[in-house]
Amino acid sequence: MAQPPAISRRFPAIGWAWPSGALDLLIRAAVCPDPIEGRQAFLDWLATNTIDSAGFREHRLLASISERYGKDLSALPEHARLVGLQRHLWTRSRMALADALPVLKGLGEAGVSVMLIKGGSRIAAHADDQRARVAHDLDILVPPADFARAIDILSDLGWGASSGESRLCLKARAGAVRAMNFYGERFGDIDLHQWGFGAAAPLPEAEAALWQNARSASFFGVPVQIPSPTDRLALAICHSGLDAHAHSDWLVDCAQLIVAGEIDWERLLSTLAAADALVPAQVALSYLHDEVGLALPDAFLSRLLAEPAPGPMQRISDLLQAKPRAEWRAWSRLARGIAKQLRLLLGHKARPAPQPLQGRIRAAKAASPNSALATHVRLRDLPTQSAGATRFHLELEVHMPGPPRRVEFELNTETRHLARLRARSLWRLNGPARISFDGEVDLPEGDYGLWLEARPGRHARAATTPDDAARYAALRFLVVSFTWQPVAPAGQAE
Repeated sequence: MAQPPAISRRFPAIGWAWPSGALDLLIRAAVCPDPIEGRQAFLDWLATNTIDSAGFREHRLLASISERYGKDLSALPEHARLVGLQRHLWTRSRMALADALPVLKGLGEAGVSVMLIKGGSRIAAHADDQRARVAHDLDILVPPADFARAIDILSDLGWGASSGESRLCLKARAGAVRAMNFYGERFGDIDLHQWGFGAAAPLPEAEAALWQNARSASFFGVPVQIPSPTDRLALAICHSGLDAHAHSDWLVDCAQLIVAGEIDWERLLSTLAAADALVPAQVALSYLHDEVGLALPDAFLSRLLAEPAPGPMQRISDLLQAKPRAEWRAWSRLARGIAKQLRLLLGHKARPAPQPLQGRIRAAKAASPNSALATHVRLRDLPTQSAGATRFHLELEVHMPGPPRRVEFELNTETRHLARLRARSLWRLNGPARISFDGEVDLPEGDYGLWLEARPGRHARAATTPDDAARYAALRFLVVSFTWQPVAPAGQAE
């Protein structure tokens, strides 16, 4: 049988992007097939690190380690702190998941098919993993045909988009986004996805196979779907393989799936190739095989490592984005930032969405009384003959709260979103200001009522601090002037 080739750890070989140092020790402790070797890796980590100085990324792995070794660590001075950390993370996860359960029930009652992916799917598949797998948010996949309806259900249950956009705006953008993030209650955090694969554009065949091979499960008593083990492994790599190990417990998920032995390796390889995720898969799976000691089929690994990336520049870009952030140097930090921004830019080009209209902001000498300011203003009625392209000029008065920030507005009819309006203060501005916008919108036929609405820069939870409110809260405004003019069709004079 073919043996996979030896892997170098020099740039630009894939071994260069493997976890090393303290992160490598924690991952080994969590997933090494030999528990004695894994326990020793944790002791080696404790020799130069402390639990109290570790960050959230390490805490997530420490929860897995605590669950794996349990009382075998009881002789350690750090044992009580480790148990307390695990209980804290588990309690926080349970509160977040409890806040999300009404959404799952609401989607199910409305006839929307729900699939849990990432950490939620692991907990649904193995309820005993609740203490080992931190899940402070929940990733939900719904069919694209139900995506807008799912937005309505979340909104009706009091959940708001973390971006601060209105329901109308979210639904208008629904066809151009892979997922949207929502906050609800005190701890609820849901990523609502309409496709699982394809960062830039959906992959119809992979999506169809994802739903076709899904399995039924129960999530705290709520019926859900979860991906097959093969798709769970592919999704873990596709979603997290380029995040520079912001969190590394996705590798623990991968290891658990590999050990369980239910992977269709042929379909996994084709899915990874279709999803343009070969390089992160090469990094992750060769690391688990060569460094951690997990058994993967030699034939599969040889084929995976032999698969070429779409191009040398993309290969380097993917390696930069896969390398753990704790190991960046000045040049790799800069290069990774450029690579990530290019990837995001290409993704936006693949699924273009209307961009916010940028306004101009300037200080004003006098301010109107607060009683004159509002967060919603009806600009005018919309007679039937007003449908079509329309240019407008809008000037507003706001009271700026001080910190540099974005100021967000939406232009909507009663039932449809027309445009986002945005202005940005780059310096501290405390007091009255004028914001002006000039743009063009396409007014829908048969709609009525044109409204301007102030929107927050991000969703505000109940415990928002005064500093957060100053930076992100919706600002009350006064319409100083509003004019509009229909745009004459091409070839006609206005």
